[in-house]
Amino acid sequence: MTKITQDILSSSTCIVIGGFFTIGGIIYGFGTLDRPGPGLMPFIVGIISILFSSITLISAVLEVKAMKTHEKVIFIKKGALIKLLISLFALFAYAILLEPAGFLLTTIIFMIVILRFVGLQKWNTVIITSFSSALISYIIFVTLLNAQMPKGVLSFISMGG
Repeated sequence: MTKITQDILSSSTCIVIGGFFTIGGIIYGFGTLDRPGPGLMPFIVGIISILFSSITLISAVLEVKAMKTHEKVIFIKKGALIKLLISLFALFAYAILLEPAGFLLTTIIFMIVILRFVGLQKWNTVIITSFSSALISYIIFVTLLNAQMPKGVLSFISMGG
């Protein structure tokens, strides 16, 4: 697969995923400047993802149009479709499980799935990164920003509300 086709596929996928994040952010609500809501960060991430991915997509499409040769465009490399489906499943599962399972547990599981089965990282990297990402997110959003995050099954941990 050429770099151009990879750019088109990845940027299109990121635009769709960014759209889901943006919609999810709107659904969860932005809150106020003093008390950001749970939807603020997903909304910002979604908009940034859409913006940068659109720039990449436009650039790749213009590059395809400028090409003199008519090379066969293959969008899906062997195994890429499976990784894409795992990523989409993980995002939907994250959205569905966030309330009942809670922010910390859902974030850890999401990171494990993405890092291990999509990123193909070693288990020690997966575990360290997953737990540290969830902990850093918790510190930033709950402790510093005082955002209320879903407690879920780990309700014994103070989650900002």
